[in-house]
Amino acid sequence: MLLASLLTVLTALAPEPEPAREGFVTARDGMRLFYTRTGSGPVRLIVPGGFLGLESTGWLPKKGSAVFYDMRGRGRSSEVPPDGDFTIEADVLDLEDVRKEVGTERFSLVGYSYLGLVAALYATRFPDRVDRLVALGPVPRKAGTSYPPALVYQDDAWARVEARKRELAGRPQQEICEAVWPLTAAALVGLPERASRIGPIPCSWTNEWPEALADRFERLIAGSLRKLDPPRESFFLVNASVLVVHGTKDRNAPYGSGREWAMTFPNARLLTVEGAAHAAWVEDDGAKAAIATFLRGEWPQDAAAVSALDPAEDVEAILGQARDAMSKKAWPVAAERYEAASRLVPKTPAVLLRRAEALANFGRTSEALSAMERAATFGVPSNLPALDKAFAATPKNVDEERRFKAVRKVLADSARPIVRGKEIFSLREKELRPESVAYDPRTGSWFVGSMHLRKIVKVDKTRRETDLVKEGQDGLWGVIGIKLDPISRELWACAYNGTSPPMKKPEAATVEHGALFRWNIDTGLLIARYEPPFQPLAFNDLVLSPKGDVYLTGESRVYRLPKGGTQIEAFTPALGLLNGIALSDDGSRLFVSDHRRGVLTIEIATRAVRELAGPEDLTLAGVDGLYVRGRTLVAVQNGAGDESRVLRADLDPSLARIESYEVLDRAHPAYDVPTTGVLVGDEVHYVAASNLGSFYQSGGKIVPEKLRRSAILRVALR
Repeated sequence: MLLASLLTVLTALAPEPEPAREGFVTARDGMRLFYTRTGSGPVRLIVPGGFLGLESTGWLPKKGSAVFYDMRGRGRSSEVPPDGDFTIEADVLDLEDVRKEVGTERFSLVGYSYLGLVAALYATRFPDRVDRLVALGPVPRKAGTSYPPALVYQDDAWARVEARKRELAGRPQQEICEAVWPLTAAALVGLPERASRIGPIPCSWTNEWPEALADRFERLIAGSLRKLDPPRESFFLVNASVLVVHGTKDRNAPYGSGREWAMTFPNARLLTVEGAAHAAWVEDDGAKAAIATFLRGEWPQDAAAVSALDPAEDVEAILGQARDAMSKKAWPVAAERYEAASRLVPKTPAVLLRRAEALANFGRTSEALSAMERAATFGVPSNLPALDKAFAATPKNVDEERRFKAVRKVLADSARPIVRGKEIFSLREKELRPESVAYDPRTGSWFVGSMHLRKIVKVDKTRRETDLVKEGQDGLWGVIGIKLDPISRELWACAYNGTSPPMKKPEAATVEHGALFRWNIDTGLLIARYEPPFQPLAFNDLVLSPKGDVYLTGESRVYRLPKGGTQIEAFTPALGLLNGIALSDDGSRLFVSDHRRGVLTIEIATRAVRELAGPEDLTLAGVDGLYVRGRTLVAVQNGAGDESRVLRADLDPSLARIESYEVLDRAHPAYDVPTTGVLVGDEVHYVAASNLGSFYQSGGKIVPEKLRRSAILRVALR
């Protein structure tokens, strides 16, 4: 059934293109592949499946022409003999043969249904060839993949097609093909009235007759598809922009398959077409236009990144719905959405307390108190004024009043300062907005990256400040994470042309772009600049491997720059909102902070991802800076509640679980959103005041009188 849609040819929904040129490409084994070329200029778009009528869509690249061709054994191409190569591997290599024949080096690629999988495999085999990829209702990476029931649509549409074929058994094949077509068209759309948009099937071609198709599909499936199981990480190396278009009522390729592909490719977005089936862009003119927009080099407005296979488990989407309901004072909706989020991220106290606030606002006092009591166990306060206001207007019985006072005291006590950190130095320029600090044990110098002033400041052991990298030098943007290798004498920095907060002299042409920089700290000379696999992409933090690799967090994924390499590559699928990153001493395991879920561990060898377990009263949500040495983990936590803190956790021998922890600093008077640090001996040195708090509290504006000199604190680990 996954391949049944390859029987179809689709209606022309656009004005006729320039007169097409037709011909044949001879594949490496002598098979002749029919093609149509439209437009003028160099070939910039290749679409396998020309017999499907895709050449009539009017899709063309921004500049150049397009080639649509029939696969082997389909449409007007050669039949595949019984002993011929009829495998998915043959289809992938045919695509390369077509590319060579038409003489293009880099092009956009569109693949529909099974051909979406062919296109994906081609992109892994020839990643430098593909510029943009459109996957239309792509079948799963592995045949037989199961998806959540909500992501699979089933009815009897294809069963009616098969029943009609049985009724017509013994009739001429062309007659059967034509008679079955109305039911086939209906099975390809979500609503029956849309079936008229599907064009007539090319029943004059013997390759498209039912018996021929059944024979070929069985050979294809038995020969290669059932055995196909490409490693998921092989697709992480595809740096092309990928647009997945999928209908929610797709009977051939489950909607879950589209979501999975959108999570797998590093630079992918999903265009969901509600209510559409396998020919989503035929049913929905907006989807067809969105594909044209993408092929012109722009992301369609409604295409979105996917971070969870099941939309019901997309924490960020659920929290967005909850915040929207809170802003509208739709308290029951907000409470339900926060409850859904708390089931997914049960150790995020801010979510629990926002649910409590929503519940209290419409009289669900006891439930609100239970949410508060659960949140209070984590020792991280959040949003107390809003809770006070909500509970003040809520009737409470004597027991509820007692519970509220008790839990509020616990939350308030959690905000009391723990002050152990001592100031090492304060930076002279208040507008630096520092985010990161590194230390050179050879010279006793610190290096501080500036988000706003686009530079890196060196503070020597006498506390004298100089610029290692001056403002905007080497094209430097706002500096986020930095790491120093004292042996190679190199400083690495993630830089970002962000807007919130903005850097000084922002560059309109590169908004939201990021890069990785590398300098010699003794000379201040730039060694190299590394671009991400696609733009826009902002790297956040990084860690240097003892083997020479560099690992970086970038939005939802971990990326890697291999030792001696020049190309940064995706290392994981989409995982969440990633920030801090650390590495075990032996370099075998990454520790990565997910803003909602806490700390994740990733085995370098297998890329297996797990949540770091720990005590029930410990939350690691909202961790920014993250460091590991031996069995000690250190976290700078600024996103779990109203008060930031620095904590030390003791890991078990397997480094898979936290056995105990201690808060080292909390609500320090020097704080204005502490961010990241560096382990120095038996201490952690960290940025206490990034001035991000004053920036956001001032409505996203820089108010000089509200800025403070940013302090770097030191606190002992034991």
